[in-house]
Parts: sequence; C-alpha cells; structure tokens
Amino acid sequence: MNKLITTLLALAVASAMVTTAFAQNAGPGQGGRQGQGQPGRQGQQGQQRMAEIEKKVLESLNLTATQKEQLTKLNAEIQKDRENLRKKFQGQGQNVDREGLRAEMQKIQKKREDGMKKILGDAKFKEYQTKMQAEIRKLREQQGGRQGGQGGGRRGGGSTGGGN
Repeated sequence: MNKLITTLLALAVASAMVTTAFAQNAGPGQGGRQGQGQPGRQGQQGQQRMAEIEKKVLESLNLTATQKEQLTKLNAEIQKDRENLRKKFQGQGQNVDREGLRAEMQKIQKKREDGMKKILGDAKFKEYQTKMQAEIRKLREQQGGRQGGQGGGRRGGGSTGGGN
C-alpha cells in the first residue's frame, strides 16, 4: 500500500511537471531549446527527474499513511486542474494569452502549496522546500557543464570540438 501511494504520488508529480512544461513551451522563441529534433524529450526527462527528486524528498520526511494519502488526493486534484488548464489553452499556438496562462498556473501552484502546508504542517513543509531546493541545485550543478558545452558549440557556429 505504501509503495502504491508513493508511486501514485510520483506519477501525479510527473504529470504536473508535464503541464508546467506545456505552459513554458507555449510559444515561440523559448531560448533555443527547441528545434533539436525532439523538443519534448528533454522536457520529459527533466520532469521524470523532478518527480524522482520529489519522491526522494517526501520519503525522507517520514510521512504518516494519512499524510501520504492526502498528498495523493491533492496531487490528483492539482493534476486535474492542470489538465483542464492545458485543454483551455491548447491549440492557441502563438496566440496564447501568456499572462492569462501564467496567472492560472500561479493559482494552481498556490493551491498546491497551500494544500501541502495544510497536510505537512509548517515545519515539515519548510523542510520539504529546503530539501527540494537543495536537490534541484545539485541537479543544476550536475547538468551545468553538459548544457553549457552543447550550447557553446551551436551558437558559436564554429568548431564542435572535433579534431582531425
């Protein structure tokens, strides 16, 4: 049962990340990350990593069965909200109301944070935030070298670093 709840929680978080990526990639000119053959693939991998990070952090908090169940319900509700938002803005392409989308996403994120605070309590929620930030910082540091190296070769228009 515990494993099921953890798995459901991870899936809910992963799907929430997918919707967030949709919002971030809703329009043209997103920093040159797209147009590399498979624009959604990197986003999906990042979302999976974030879901794994959150799962790890939540497991470290030693939550009760009730808290885990409540978080699973909250994430399912948030996922439904994000899916409805995605449907609302889907197909608008370059005409998407970015400010409207951003405002709606912020409302959903606030709802999630408020729900998590209520479920976890202030102390555990603060611990959750601190651990998440530390894990994300670690992930960014690990990725920093690879992304910078790839970006430099494309933008410079010169050598890709290959020899003779």
